[in-house]
Amino acid sequence: MLSATVLLTLASCRTTSLDRPGLSVYREEPPTAQTFLEGKLLLTFAGDIMAHSENTRGNFSCIYADIQDLVRQADFSFANLETSVDDSKDYSSYPRFNVKEEYADAAINAGFSVFSLANNHSNDFGKQGLEQTRKYFEKKQMLLSQQNRPLYFSGIKKTKNDPVEFILIEKKGWKIMFAAVTEILNQTSGIEYVNFISPTEKKRAQFLELVRQKKSECDLLILSLHCAEEEYVLTIAENQKKFYHSLIEAGVDVLWINHPHVSKEWELVSTGEIPRKIIFYSMGNTISGQRRNPDFSNPQGIREYTGDGLVAQVAFEKDSSGARISWVNPVLVTTLIDSENYFVIRKLNDEFLNTLEDNSKWKNYLSERKKIMEKIKGKNRCQ
Repeated sequence: MLSATVLLTLASCRTTSLDRPGLSVYREEPPTAQTFLEGKLLLTFAGDIMAHSENTRGNFSCIYADIQDLVRQADFSFANLETSVDDSKDYSSYPRFNVKEEYADAAINAGFSVFSLANNHSNDFGKQGLEQTRKYFEKKQMLLSQQNRPLYFSGIKKTKNDPVEFILIEKKGWKIMFAAVTEILNQTSGIEYVNFISPTEKKRAQFLELVRQKKSECDLLILSLHCAEEEYVLTIAENQKKFYHSLIEAGVDVLWINHPHVSKEWELVSTGEIPRKIIFYSMGNTISGQRRNPDFSNPQGIREYTGDGLVAQVAFEKDSSGARISWVNPVLVTTLIDSENYFVIRKLNDEFLNTLEDNSKWKNYLSERKKIMEKIKGKNRCQ
């Protein structure tokens, strides 16, 4: 079931603050979820899937159990995988990440179907790690196609020095182009196999031209950008924001930004009264081990944000001018360390909080975290 709605009127072309996480944007309130979604394309965007030692143990399917409804309800669900996938190597945590196939399998089985593989940890194990990760996704793609379950990925090139590849995704009469690129890498080994865009004026201008070209070939252009911004900072660097806006103007419809590991504001971009594009400035972590030592006495500390994130549903429909956004639902999620010391995702809502023991350190801490995260606002900006 979809969450309760909050109506929004976009009456003028100015920057306005939207209500809160959990905001729902409708032109008309739907009588049921099923009838509302008819004829619409529903996409879900999550944040970073990390591979710290704390969350690469136990039953991996349990990690996603509480958010499977959000993930599986969508036509396509997107996640940023910050690790290589190489069965020939052991699990490896920070600073060089690697997982075995079963770990990535759990995210796919939960319903994630489109993966960004371009990030600062893509080439932690150089060319071999990149090749093995791509081979894993190609193998899964072939197996799932036999079950009529599409799987897509972008970020790792098949041949070195290939241009950035925009993947074509088709469903419900929509042509979607998707690419994942990174502005930052931790090392140079294997760099020629990664969709790397150096954050220089020249390279950005070249990439903007490619975006303009690809937009002419699709109804919806989605870009995963692993940004050259400082980690664990809640604000957005002005020089970066200028580049983000230029990407929107060049034709990007969904700009899905990762790397800070903390959630930031999101922004609807409207033409007149009609919301048509969206920028997620950072979704934070979907799952990580960075909440290994929660500071229960200081829930507002900046590192405490690494344990919470956003999973956002966005519904698109078509009108005479192209794609328009009819619904946005950013859902707060949190990492819980359960009684068996497993790190699992939970929706950060009152229903979950009421399952925790009254006056326990976890209930008090997460209740405060919920209040803090609810201060993250959406904005409406006119193009």
